[in-house]
Amino acid sequence: ANALGDKTPAEAEEVINTLKTLDFNTIDTVAIMYDATDYLSGNAMYSDENPTDPTQFTGNLEASIEVLQNYYPQIRIIVMSPTYAYVGFAYDGDADRCIAVDENGDYVSSDMYIYNGRDVLSTYVIKECYSANIHSVSFMDNLYGSITEDNADEYLVDNLHLNVKGRKLIAKRFEYFLNYYSKDYASQEK
Repeated sequence: ANALGDKTPAEAEEVINTLKTLDFNTIDTVAIMYDATDYLSGNAMYSDENPTDPTQFTGNLEASIEVLQNYYPQIRIIVMSPTYAYVGFAYDGDADRCIAVDENGDYVSSDMYIYNGRDVLSTYVIKECYSANIHSVSFMDNLYGSITEDNADEYLVDNLHLNVKGRKLIAKRFEYFLNYYSKDYASQEK
């Protein structure tokens, strides 16, 4: 929060207070999931000079992973990518506002539109996957593996945020992903 200054999200204090109440010695797994907010906000993605710069999308992720690995090496970390999103809505306080539509008034695919001059959403996911890989943590791709351009209408409430069905899909996939290598789960699959 200190590094982000006036860019600190409103919910940061609540998150920090929640994290302070946890006994990380009793936690088996930490899941880190970003949505498309950084993409839609045009936040910087990566700094070659400082890969753990918390003001950068992947820098924040890498700094978080390094802290967890340094202090709690026994915890499994799963990084979960954003799901697909249409460019057209971004969360703005209590109301959604239209941002980008094509010349026909249709929402533009986040996989085809460079928003705020940064890059397409899939590039954020690729950088996130790279960060997970260099730190040897699990990566769950939601952009192409769960809520995609082909099924987004079924799982997104406003072209960005998950509806109840979308949350259930992500939760079911996460459960599978979480348990995939466990001996008990593998025997149930047969």
